[in-house]
Amino acid sequence: MKIVLAGVATISHFDSLIRILDSNNIVYYLIENNLLFHKIPKEYHDKVLMTDQLPLDADLIIPFNEYWISKILFIKKRYRRIGPSLNALYASRSKLKMSEILLSKGIKSVARFPLDKISCLRTKKIVIRPDCGYSGYGILFTEKDKVSTFDQIENIVLSNIPGSMNKILGIEHNQLICEGFIEGQEYSIDVFKNKESVSIIRLSKKKISYIDNVPCVIGYLQIKATSKFSKQIKSWVDAIFDKDDISFAQFDFIENSNNELLPIDFSCRVGSGVSDLIINSANANLYAYCISNVIRKEKYELSFQENWAQFNFIPQKYGGVKQIDISWPTPHIVIYKKNIGDLVKKKHFGSAGNRVIEVIEFLDHPELFDLRCKEINDRISVDLS
Repeated sequence: MKIVLAGVATISHFDSLIRILDSNNIVYYLIENNLLFHKIPKEYHDKVLMTDQLPLDADLIIPFNEYWISKILFIKKRYRRIGPSLNALYASRSKLKMSEILLSKGIKSVARFPLDKISCLRTKKIVIRPDCGYSGYGILFTEKDKVSTFDQIENIVLSNIPGSMNKILGIEHNQLICEGFIEGQEYSIDVFKNKESVSIIRLSKKKISYIDNVPCVIGYLQIKATSKFSKQIKSWVDAIFDKDDISFAQFDFIENSNNELLPIDFSCRVGSGVSDLIINSANANLYAYCISNVIRKEKYELSFQENWAQFNFIPQKYGGVKQIDISWPTPHIVIYKKNIGDLVKKKHFGSAGNRVIEVIEFLDHPELFDLRCKEINDRISVDLS
């Protein structure tokens, strides 16, 4: 069985990934496009093929980032066996489509409309966003009665989207959609669907901070998947994927005031910017375990330890990084996402691409999570030119 892992620059810990795949005698190919190949550690360049094309002779192709989802979607109708189902691919490309699929299966989801149907919304506070997007680009929080003209809103949203996004997503025009603002706790999750089996490999409580009205995730806290969460998440996966699909999946969702879990976003890939949290909270390379379980009779256990946390420092200014200082009170792991001389870009504001530092820590008491998030700007200092 020839397995292709497409977009491996998204994940880290190549040493354990390759070691586990090799030890299970898996015939695998690691590929990455020309744009992102530089993110592969140099010592593993000989293990990763730099290409912009999918190998059509593969038995299984698993995408790890948006670029390769676009590539699979482009050829899916001709090569039906390539990648996950069309529903999963379409839901990855359209938040409207994701909500429609879930609602068609009787699963409650966020009520969304094209922007020109904004009158259908019943809430005062609303969210306007690109129907197709990632990393929080272009999200606008406003009030319904403040929306004067659609052209004005479109200009605001498009000005906060990098020009490369539509190209990466494989689309020509990105329509705007609107939805009611939902108060509640946000979460994100990574799962692996191996035909009829659905395994949770990360479930995180999120801490959101709004900087210039842009939502920024400054903290993830690993939590236990209760039966309520597990049942609801499996229903989303079963609704979107076909029965025999093999794929990673990532959801962002919110628990509203009625304790309902409502999915906000989905993609048939792993969550970006959380690979260190996933691997440290499990003390194992769960990506490699998931791939190996496709062919193993005795499956690896896919489990993580709760109370591991990741804190993301995103500067509130833009410019070149001149100096980074960190003062953390307890044992931790630091991952430098930017180095001296790197740029913090305005158009990447709020996204994982503007993180300067990620701090991974096991918390003796989960109550420390909110405290660490609150004091992150006092613990980390970045001087920008």
